[in-house]
Amino acid sequence: MQDTIRTLIIIAVSGMLIWMSVNQIFADMQIMDDTDMAAIDGTGGLSIGLDNIAYYFQADNVSYTDTDTGNALELGHLMISNGQKGPATIQAGNVDVNHDGLMTPLTIDVATINNPQSPVYGKAVAVFQALDWLEETHLQVEELRFCGQELGRLDIGAIHRPSFYWVVGAHDSGVDFEYGAQFSVDALRLTYNSQNKNLAFSGIHLASQIAGLPERPDQWQLNGMFQIGALYEGRPATFDVGTDDTGMVGIEMNLPMRGCLRVENIHWAGQDFGPMAIDGIQVHRLNVRFTP
Repeated sequence: MQDTIRTLIIIAVSGMLIWMSVNQIFADMQIMDDTDMAAIDGTGGLSIGLDNIAYYFQADNVSYTDTDTGNALELGHLMISNGQKGPATIQAGNVDVNHDGLMTPLTIDVATINNPQSPVYGKAVAVFQALDWLEETHLQVEELRFCGQELGRLDIGAIHRPSFYWVVGAHDSGVDFEYGAQFSVDALRLTYNSQNKNLAFSGIHLASQIAGLPERPDQWQLNGMFQIGALYEGRPATFDVGTDDTGMVGIEMNLPMRGCLRVENIHWAGQDFGPMAIDGIQVHRLNVRFTP
């Protein structure tokens, strides 16, 4: 989904630039008087409203292959939709998803942290923020295969992300970032045989805090955003591409995180195991390396 959001942002900004370019083709430059100039305010970012954006993606096969062994993770017949084979939808700027009385658009800003007390004082960052993001997305994989082994059918959705943000900076040749989101998924289901038996996690929720007794999902209240990285505190998540001591090229990530994870019900092979709660998550350092 992160790739999907970044793609949508690029599409939105590109569309805006194309629209501006087309209009400039048919418009002559004119001198503005003092009254017109006084009505213009300079700003340091973009606000983008999305009115019922619809998108649909389907691929016969998406795979990640180890070039040394030929082993692969394969997603056969991948579909991103609304769960009914129709387009997924996104809205922002015309809905009040977090019920704060405002309809906030997607905003993109570039700034420098100017607080002398901050451990990252003087750092330049780009900030992507959507506090009212209405999303209905469903991901479906008909054939999930790992190292040649058929694992079954995977369904994830509907995915809801009412509020999220990205803060992105740089270090040397890598990327520093902080990501926060309040995140819910109706169900994650792996159907692993022809009898339709499955492992299912229903009502998955990520937030900074989740109030309510763990055994009473109907009383849960999500507050704040689950956070990966703490860039403003000097402990960002990081993304680097390079070689290790053996000369092997790879992608290395450090993903500190904090928040709460709760699941309303876990279902396995016809049995319900009830809710699950993992509160007060504090991961100070989590190194992940991908080597092709």
